[in-house]
Amino acid sequence: MFCEKCGFNNNEGASFCRNCGAPITNAAQQSYSPYQPPVQTVKPKIPSLGMGITSMVLGATTCAFLCYAVLIFPCAIIGLILGCMANSRAKAVGLKNGFATAGIITSVIGIVMALLSLVFVIFLFDTVDSSFYNYYYFINSLML
Repeated sequence: MFCEKCGFNNNEGASFCRNCGAPITNAAQQSYSPYQPPVQTVKPKIPSLGMGITSMVLGATTCAFLCYAVLIFPCAIIGLILGCMANSRAKAVGLKNGFATAGIITSVIGIVMALLSLVFVIFLFDTVDSSFYNYYYFINSLML
């Protein structure tokens, strides 16, 4: 009997290999099953993957182009909506859409950054305007 592990020729009826100590099964005891090809698993397709990628791109655009106020809010809102839709569709079939999650996060960050920059600009212009007008009235009062 040959050992299945190391190939050593053992005596008939041996239970263990004399060379490596592995258990030896008797050829008569072995049951052979017919050849079965390996099963190929197909990766499940994530629904709305394109929507999630679009959401991520819009969210990143929102964060990158804060200087263009016209683009900020529409891109962020559309990115947030698309991200939520893609995320809910993926969860409905038990999968995760990482692009949609990234789109939601970057859109929310973009909205928060846009609001903070808007408050900063309003505060800055309010401060500059009031000091400019105070200076203007001060100069005019000196001239009178």
